[in-house]
Amino acid sequence: MVRAMAISAVPFPLSLVVLLMSLPHWASAAACGDELPQGRVACGCGDTVVTDTRLVATDPAVSSACPIDGLIVRAGELASSIRLDLGGHTIRGSGIGAGLRVVYGGSDGAVIAGGTSGARGSIAGFGTGLRADAGNRIARISHLELRDNRFEGARMRIAGTVIEDVVASGNHGDGLYLRGTGGRLVDVRSEENGQNGLRLFTRGMAVDAVALRNKRSGIIVDGADNDLADASARDNGRDGLLVRGSCAREVQSQNSDRIRVHAREVSR
Repeated sequence: MVRAMAISAVPFPLSLVVLLMSLPHWASAAACGDELPQGRVACGCGDTVVTDTRLVATDPAVSSACPIDGLIVRAGELASSIRLDLGGHTIRGSGIGAGLRVVYGGSDGAVIAGGTSGARGSIAGFGTGLRADAGNRIARISHLELRDNRFEGARMRIAGTVIEDVVASGNHGDGLYLRGTGGRLVDVRSEENGQNGLRLFTRGMAVDAVALRNKRSGIIVDGADNDLADASARDNGRDGLLVRGSCAREVQSQNSDRIRVHAREVSR
């Protein structure tokens, strides 16, 4: 008994505690959503959204801060898609986990709506705001703010994903970190992030985005055939636009205060 007490009294290293808390836990999370057989089930922190759902003010996931993950999205095995609408509300974290983790979005990908153009929803204060680790998991994201997260506002693999009216601000890492093919950024803004505004490892993406006052570069693109004609970046700590790879359309130098293509200076 004395030996057991002595062992239990030894404190765990803080890094180990954080690691254990950060492990994926959606397998044991409760199912929630608007269209379950028993009726609507409110969504709490760490729950898995399994049907089309619009969050309301009384959902615990938006009425209190989440200790680890916010919500996990997992469509049914035979579903073509799943839609989650934050309803203009904020999912707020405690500095770790993911605010929204898309595990499976159906065969066509999930649709994530923060709210409307006049009343965006937001994901704030997590480790990463929005996370999707496979390219086919999200079809569309709109009317969403990703702010004040410890790492990236969003870290995603994409495959034709459309991201519209999304703002990433005040994140300690990159505003948006994307890998994949195709898709479009439409009216996207990334500002005052601790690293880069947008970090894109993409092919064939159309980029209509502005990056302002980020600590490092505004927009960094690695890949081929990306359309950067509507991309702009100003007042960032390093480059405005840094492009490594071919562009489908010319970068417009008047839109940014510094552009480098293939690590060669092409504008002031």
